[in-house]
Amino acid sequence: MLIVVLAFTAFSFVQAEENTAEQRDCHHECAMKFHKEFHVHLDYYYDLLAEKYAPEHLDQWKEIKKERDLLKKKWKEAKKRGDVEKGDLFNQTWLEEHEKIQEQFSNAVEKRDAEAIRDVLPKLFSHYQKMNETWKKALEASS
Repeated sequence: MLIVVLAFTAFSFVQAEENTAEQRDCHHECAMKFHKEFHVHLDYYYDLLAEKYAPEHLDQWKEIKKERDLLKKKWKEAKKRGDVEKGDLFNQTWLEEHEKIQEQFSNAVEKRDAEAIRDVLPKLFSHYQKMNETWKKALEASS
């Protein structure tokens, strides 16, 4: 009887570990899907705001977005091949600037402050262009 209980307990533990690994995989896949879907919505939101508040920057934004998507694809392919390391790509300065611009953008949108939105959108787009430049340099260095 004791052997049966121990075997059952051990099997339950292994099964629990397997479920945990499956749950982690599922969580990762779900998070990746959410991230991808979220960016589709966010890009469209930026399109709409640019059309309304900064139409002179709309073409610039569309080019930045197109280039970003291509660079992200190249980056993922390079990672799969092992050509690039998984380290942090963006330095502290870029991250601090990102946080500052995102805060300005969020405040402007929350207040529905048209002038502030007009002011921050070009900064936001320029910041994304810097992100593209960072990816380009990293990809060139890995080649």
